[in-house]
Amino acid sequence: MGFHLDRYGINTVGKFPSGLPSFSLPEINWRDIQSLFPAATGIALLTYTEGILLARAFAAKNGYEVNANQELVALGLSDVFAAFFQGFSITGSQARTTLNDSTGGKTQLASLVAAATLALSLVFLTPVMARLPVVALAAILIYAGLGLVEFDAMKRIYRYYPKSAMISALTTIGVLAAGVIPGILLGVALSLLGLINRISHPHDAVLSAVPGHGFHDLGDLSQTATIPGLVAYRFYAPLLFPNAAHFVTRIRAIIAASPTPIRWFLLDAQAITDIDVTAAEALQALNVELNERGIALKIAHANPPLRKILQKIGFAGELSEDSFYPSVHECVAAFVKGPGRKLQK
Repeated sequence: MGFHLDRYGINTVGKFPSGLPSFSLPEINWRDIQSLFPAATGIALLTYTEGILLARAFAAKNGYEVNANQELVALGLSDVFAAFFQGFSITGSQARTTLNDSTGGKTQLASLVAAATLALSLVFLTPVMARLPVVALAAILIYAGLGLVEFDAMKRIYRYYPKSAMISALTTIGVLAAGVIPGILLGVALSLLGLINRISHPHDAVLSAVPGHGFHDLGDLSQTATIPGLVAYRFYAPLLFPNAAHFVTRIRAIIAASPTPIRWFLLDAQAITDIDVTAAEALQALNVELNERGIALKIAHANPPLRKILQKIGFAGELSEDSFYPSVHECVAAFVKGPGRKLQK
């Protein structure tokens, strides 16, 4: 520390006040409360959000649970006590948490030892700390940060979920480039975009007839076994505004691609757990369109909540009484009762 590194252009911590903060009762002024309340509210929301995100990130890394209410109480009490020592608002420290984790700290004892060491340093070691190169502190943080990157987990995620691995990689880069909180927010935004994309274009299937086992999704449309005049279609998502247009477009394409004229279009709704107003209107318009083309819309596996929603919007009343079936098998059996209908592949 006696090399006078600042003379060679190396930035050091520099001088800062020594000693511990003194106890002081805060002055409460109504005008100050009025002017500071909006900013204080924003700071409170920001510090709590930052603290809980940081806590959950390390909880996921180390395999333990975080009680959000307990974290809120701890931050609130810390801020109350800080007010009596003229301190700043308190939140979880990214740097200290990372260092504690990288050095093996597991309990509150690590924070107590750090607090005691900090107090002793402020009283006795401020001249020495003033000469500490900033680059040394940066090296410590970089070392601790690299320990948070789990390359084995990234490989495992990429093996099974390549898109999730891409989001994970971008989130990691965001954390390293901009910090833990901005990086996590970037990851949340990318995850939401991915979720919207999956909801907008969910998986669907034309069900295949499996002799002795009913109709199932075999995943290969070129090998789909059907009954002439009937298509059994499964949609693997709630029917909502983002995917309503995709839903209608897929049904039109499937009907157009059928080698024989379609008389019944069977919608397997077991995966449709919800439907909103926009999607309901799209379904109503589709039913009118199918009726005009001589195609009857049938629905199987409609769960009670879905049927209740369809009844509320009046769509259930637009269908004939025999439009709802408890299973695909029963609907197909009802269709097959007509003469001359055989399984086609």
